[in-house]
Amino acid sequence: MSKELRNIGDLLRSLGGPAQSYVGRVLSVTDDSCNVDDNGFTFYNVRLRAAIDGKNNRVVLVPKVGSWVMISRIDQSEQFFVSQVSEVERVMMVIQDKYVIKNVATSLKTILNDLVTELKAAIINTPSGPGSISPSTMTKLDLVNAKVNKLFQE
Repeated sequence: MSKELRNIGDLLRSLGGPAQSYVGRVLSVTDDSCNVDDNGFTFYNVRLRAAIDGKNNRVVLVPKVGSWVMISRIDQSEQFFVSQVSEVERVMMVIQDKYVIKNVATSLKTILNDLVTELKAAIINTPSGPGSISPSTMTKLDLVNAKVNKLFQE
């Protein structure tokens, strides 16, 4: 990088001033934002993720009400986002409009699909001998499996 470009970068950074971050308690939470109290001053509609880019892929740590969070200013705007959380109420992970919950061994989608498969193959002991699940229940299990596949990604 040339000396002139470095000087321009340094000048632009000096105009912006230091990044502003605050620590406060979470007052309320929605899926997209929260309200944060910092010693009596309330920051409203603090984003749970910095980028609002129209893309649905995201991982969001949703803070617990009453927990501590650090919020940071976005550029020189009046918008803030949660940059750190002390307690997580839940994690939202969306990839291509579907949720992913898995570890190195398996995924929730696989477990639920396997459960439906086993239920459909169940043999029910009755006084008159072995029986199977009724056709109407099989149809309901197929619907459950379809919903699982719409909701989760491997």
